[in-house]
Amino acid sequence: MSSSENWNPWRNALVLFGRTLRTLREDAGLTQQALGERIHASNRTLSDLELGKGERVPAEALVVAYVDRCIASWQAAEVKRDERRADLLRSYRLLHDLREQLRSSEKNDPAPNSAPKHEGAADDFDGLFLRLAVLPDDALPSMLLRPEYGVVPFSGRQAEVADLPGWTSGAGVAARLVTGPAGQGKTRLGLRLCELVQAEGWVAGIVSEDGDPALIESLAPSSRPLLLVVDYAEARVPALLSLARTLLARPAGSPARLLLLARSAGGWLGELHRDDDAVAGLFLRTVEQRLTPLARSVADRHAEFARALGAIAFQLRRGTEDVDPPPGIDTVRYERALDIHAAALAALLDLEIPEDRSDPQRDPVLRVLHHEQRYWRRTADSAGLPDRDQRRVRCVVALATLFGAGSVRPCWCRAVARR
Repeated sequence: MSSSENWNPWRNALVLFGRTLRTLREDAGLTQQALGERIHASNRTLSDLELGKGERVPAEALVVAYVDRCIASWQAAEVKRDERRADLLRSYRLLHDLREQLRSSEKNDPAPNSAPKHEGAADDFDGLFLRLAVLPDDALPSMLLRPEYGVVPFSGRQAEVADLPGWTSGAGVAARLVTGPAGQGKTRLGLRLCELVQAEGWVAGIVSEDGDPALIESLAPSSRPLLLVVDYAEARVPALLSLARTLLARPAGSPARLLLLARSAGGWLGELHRDDDAVAGLFLRTVEQRLTPLARSVADRHAEFARALGAIAFQLRRGTEDVDPPPGIDTVRYERALDIHAAALAALLDLEIPEDRSDPQRDPVLRVLHHEQRYWRRTADSAGLPDRDQRRVRCVVALATLFGAGSVRPCWCRAVARR
């Protein structure tokens, strides 16, 4: 079932939830028969649950008993067991939400697409923040992996999220640094923290690299609680200094938090320590929080793959039957969330044109780019470009990606064309 005509969102959600349950049971070392005897359920009932059969939401008593018995038999640290149980029951609640959404959509016309906005951001500050985006209908495959689109819903990071109330409580200005390699989930965590404090009435968002300096200065008179997230902080030292001066100049006691996201803590921090005493003191007190891999265990990787597969299939309107995890998912090669999500996306794209499948042994991001080249060729055709030499097309795409299509100088394009 690879065509969008046969795609059924409810069926797809049930299948993915069933797979997640089956993975837990297998990790717990239980057969269906052994589990059924312990929770007083027949093999047929458990088989239907794991295969995602039926039109209704599975009975809550059955799901809770299934999860609790498997968690009790799973040989893992207590904190991991608690986290996995919470994730599974959250997924179960999402099934209820999806069922209600689908019922509602059958009765009403769908609302038109519009770009969602940070609800906690005051209009006066709107231009300061990046806006959350709606994925366009003609999106490139790689766009499904970008954090601002949130195709795969946020999950995990319970410790980091639980620490937020303690950090945001109290008056005054404080800063924190979150570090981790690319694809570890720093931006998604920042977006999630913004959502949580917005619900408490804060103005929050990821500060745009193209933000007007006057907008930063406009923060000074405000006493509203602020959370400003600065992505790629290591490359934005001048902006960090400007933000810090503005926050420190606000009315006394006004709560403000500055969250820096960077790949590592390096020499750039020293530049922040050489400003005036107040600014230097703020950054000297900044605590670094190293973001650990989202999927450290084999079970975590399989669960994250199933979760990503379901979310991306939902976006692409495709089924997930006969899609297997990539070779090597049991190794640390797939600790990064980005690699797991890219592998799920590549596997679904492989179904689109079976004769042009990507190599499952390759880097998962490169597998996605393998499929994206088809979109580049279509764009070259639509623009009337006579030469579709792949090496040349890759160079043009690289220039547009690095500098933005509107900023690529004609002389560079001519140089590429002569290669």
